Amino acid sequence: MKLKCTVIIATLFGSLFSAEAQQNSFTFSKSLVFAQQEVFHSEILEEDRTINIFLPESFHESSEEHTYPVLLLLEDEFFLMTSGVVKHLSSVERMPETIVVSLVDGSTIPKLYTNGSDFWPKDWKQLPFGKNPDPFTAHLKQELFPYLKKNFRANDFNMIMGLSGTAVYALHAFAKEPNLFDAHIAIAAGDILGMGYEEGESLIDYVINDFENGTNRTAYLYVTSADSDGNGNSPMIKANLEELEKRLSPYRSEDFHFISKIFPNEGHYDVALPALEEALGLIFPKEKWFAKYRDIINEPGNALKNIDDHFQKLSEEYGFELLPKTERWNSTNSLSRIGAILLKEGRTLEAIEVMKRWVSYRPNSIDALNELATAYKANNDFEKAASVMEKVEKLSSKVNIGFKAHKDSLNHLLEQYYKLNLKVFQQNSTPEDIDNIFELFTDDFTYVHPKYGGVYTREDLYNGYMRNQKNGGYDGSVVDIKGENKIVGLNAIAVSKRFIKREEGKIVEGDPQMALFEFKDGKIFRIYEYW
Repeated sequence: MKLKCTVIIATLFGSLFSAEAQQNSFTFSKSLVFAQQEVFHSEILEEDRTINIFLPESFHESSEEHTYPVLLLLEDEFFLMTSGVVKHLSSVERMPETIVVSLVDGSTIPKLYTNGSDFWPKDWKQLPFGKNPDPFTAHLKQELFPYLKKNFRANDFNMIMGLSGTAVYALHAFAKEPNLFDAHIAIAAGDILGMGYEEGESLIDYVINDFENGTNRTAYLYVTSADSDGNGNSPMIKANLEELEKRLSPYRSEDFHFISKIFPNEGHYDVALPALEEALGLIFPKEKWFAKYRDIINEPGNALKNIDDHFQKLSEEYGFELLPKTERWNSTNSLSRIGAILLKEGRTLEAIEVMKRWVSYRPNSIDALNELATAYKANNDFEKAASVMEKVEKLSSKVNIGFKAHKDSLNHLLEQYYKLNLKVFQQNSTPEDIDNIFELFTDDFTYVHPKYGGVYTREDLYNGYMRNQKNGGYDGSVVDIKGENKIVGLNAIAVSKRFIKREEGKIVEGDPQMALFEFKDGKIFRIYEYW
């Protein structure tokens, strides 16, 4: 098979490279995507709203019965930090897998009276920012939460986190919108507790109002400030937090959990990380969430029923369906590992039950199907094992078909690259021919050749082509390229080839050379030359 020609590096760049060019070291790089951004129009707010969304790692592989709580951040600044904490804690089953959403456009907070706060300027009778929060609340209820439920399988367990100024809305929601969120986290909020909707009132009065009027609430409330807030010269912050603790303490119960405290040895914004971890620990206590699957299956009764009973109890407490974890890195606390343990212990029928559940939760998992087939074989049920393996074969075929289509598109792009280069190498080539090559490249394309100087940008490469064409460097001496080997991977092709050239009236083959092409968004993203 022949592939059309690309250019020899010295011929391509001409004066771009010099004898003084030094070999630069380089590394492979790859963009990692951990979140996505959505923009949708709010009829209520009469504007487009932008949100960043972190989804659980298993979101796209899990069955439709998996739903997720939402942690809403009123400030996008803490999105990366919060997503990382949630990812880690949920991966080790210290909390449920959770969708993290940050409001890029911010929130609306009510305008409050400062009530002589020693944290804010003395001449501020009211905060200079804030307005009617009701439209924003309606937006959350009628637009954002339904949008998350429809598109991302969000359930009805909602948490909110505000920090400093945005903590106003978190406390407002607790006091005025008791059914909007199940858990409220207000960080760097000690000063805000002393403020009020009217002069002389405090948010503390509103926070405890329902309790004093005999209304029982199922809720989680976490309020804190760093001890360094106000440079340590704002005693009202500590006094407000202590007052909230004192007045709310009588109402602690199995349904209502709260923390109101000064956080020691932290700064105003630094406290976000340790406070978030403590707040999530309040909402999802370790003793409830750290399920030890080995202990559960060794209790009297059926292994899978014991696991289901454990998660059913949690589901009833939190008000949404919680399901056992199917897979977990380096831990026995998952259906995949527990199924194998049961099989090894000779509890074959129980192992089959667990593995069938694994398959139902991850219907496209070849690993799950293979393990189920193994369990059937161990039970001498070869007919069912064969049936499962047929599903594996069909699923593998679909994966291969998808890969083949992807592979074909990469091959086509690569051959276009060679074809267009061959045209440029001829004596009568034009700048337009060069432009056609660069249509195949991404905007952030780079060309890497350590022997001839290292990393070159798209612009560097383009200028090299143009300069060489102008200087008469393309004389038709390169006539073809011989492809000797090619390996197609995921968004990459490794090529071994020889340039075919005309020298002194003869056609000769050059030395073998290796190149690696990387692709992104249907274009060539990077070329490495290994010669």
